[in-house]
Amino acid sequence: MDKLKKREIIKNIAIVFLVIMLILTFFSNTIMNRTLPEVSTQSVTRASVTTQVRGEGVVEAEDPYNVVCDETRKVKSVSRRVGDHVGKDEVIYQLEGETSEELTEAKNQLSEQQSAYDMAILTSGLTNTEVAQVENGVTANTSTILAVLEQKDKEIADLQKKIDEYDAKIADVERQIGRTDYSSTPDVTKEQRAVDTAQEEYDDAKELLDAIDEYEEAQRVFDWYVANSSSSDPGYIEAESNKDKALQTLNNAKAKYSFTGTRDDAQSALNSKQSALDAAIKKKNDKLNSANNQSAGLSAQRDQLKKERDEVSAKHQNAVNDREKYFNSEKTKIGLEKDYQSLLQAKKKVDDLEKKALGGQILSPVAGEIISLGFTAGEKIEAGSTVAVIQVEGKGYKLSFPVSAKQARAVKVGDEVSVVNNWYYGDLNANLVAIQPDKSNARDGKILVFSLTGDSVVPGQSLTLSVGEKSSEYDLVVPVSALREDNNGKFVLIVDQRSTPFGSRYIAKRVDVKVLAEDDKVAALDAELLGYEYVITNSSKHIENKDQVKLAE
Repeated sequence: MDKLKKREIIKNIAIVFLVIMLILTFFSNTIMNRTLPEVSTQSVTRASVTTQVRGEGVVEAEDPYNVVCDETRKVKSVSRRVGDHVGKDEVIYQLEGETSEELTEAKNQLSEQQSAYDMAILTSGLTNTEVAQVENGVTANTSTILAVLEQKDKEIADLQKKIDEYDAKIADVERQIGRTDYSSTPDVTKEQRAVDTAQEEYDDAKELLDAIDEYEEAQRVFDWYVANSSSSDPGYIEAESNKDKALQTLNNAKAKYSFTGTRDDAQSALNSKQSALDAAIKKKNDKLNSANNQSAGLSAQRDQLKKERDEVSAKHQNAVNDREKYFNSEKTKIGLEKDYQSLLQAKKKVDDLEKKALGGQILSPVAGEIISLGFTAGEKIEAGSTVAVIQVEGKGYKLSFPVSAKQARAVKVGDEVSVVNNWYYGDLNANLVAIQPDKSNARDGKILVFSLTGDSVVPGQSLTLSVGEKSSEYDLVVPVSALREDNNGKFVLIVDQRSTPFGSRYIAKRVDVKVLAEDDKVAALDAELLGYEYVITNSSKHIENKDQVKLAE
């Protein structure tokens, strides 16, 4: 009965587990979709991309003349308003002060350059004559300097060669001195071996004679004790022992040297060995003295070579010093000449600025209508700024319209300009002549100014102009919002659809692209796309390549 209950329980648990797994399987797609990032997509299309900047404006009479200020000055007051007529040489701006920042700075630079030049002269070590030659342009050219340096280098090299030759000779003599040294000369070494042999033979003869003398003395002492004491006397016993030891030593010496003669024979042999030793020592000393005399001669020769080498070495050092002095002198002259030219340029800059100095006013160089004024009272004018634009009397028309800073960066003065519906306006021509700040949108705005010519141009008419590159047709065009970029370059993410037993899955897939053209809305691509894919333009959270996503409803 218990077994049946257990089986029933196990069966029920298995059924419940299978039901749960089945439910999870059927609803897994729905559960997963709750956590997947939601993406918006748009298909890749064939379309035109216009990189031109287009805008509409109203024609105004104009022949723009840009009044440019070459000095950095501060505006004290503005004497004219936009739309005013101004005659030639009439005042447009009143300026603060009489001197521009550029002229003040140029004078300061001139003063600093003069001080630097004066200091360069003082530290150059050149004479007044040499300085005058530098200022008059009478200095050696590079070819002459190189030729002189080459000659001096040759002289130095020749002297160095002589030094090397002396070094070789000195080294050879020192090797000869080493060979004649008593400790290494073969003759002296040979005689020293003879001395050593004679000394050994003398020592052997002396040892034998000493053994004979020692025995005879021990025998004499023992004989005295025999004659004057008994055998029980300690002195007798000691004398007998000493005699026996001396006899043993004598017998050993005779056996060692095979001696059978008398003491006189031993003395005669010692005398003979002494004579042989003295003769060997004398012969060795004679050889040694001869070697030392030869060494002394070589030493004198070596000392003479060293003296001559030192003289050549002194000439070599003088030549090196002379080359260095010449090189430094010419280098100093070149540097001083450069400083002098900089000083002359600084003087010329001051002179030029003083000649064209504005003084306290900016005057109109032409007569006409003031189209725009670039500055107001209190503002600082940077050198090179356009301070006013004047419509020259009796010439031309203008048109302007605002654009973003990004659009303004895409064009430049002189770019081709086209008029929309130009067939209607006949001979109308337009040119981009200025890119100005947009005071109503100073942060991100510019004004494009065009000049217009042609008999069909009428002041007050509205025209639409396009400037920059023209529109082109491209096979692969996507929204700008689909473009992405990382360290590997630009790319798009397309939606890759995969079928599964539980429905379709959508995977983000990276495709590297090259942008061929782009405007503020769409971009033309060069990529491995067929033209019917869907690119991801937006997502609810950050996604990367191979991430699973869900499509926005």
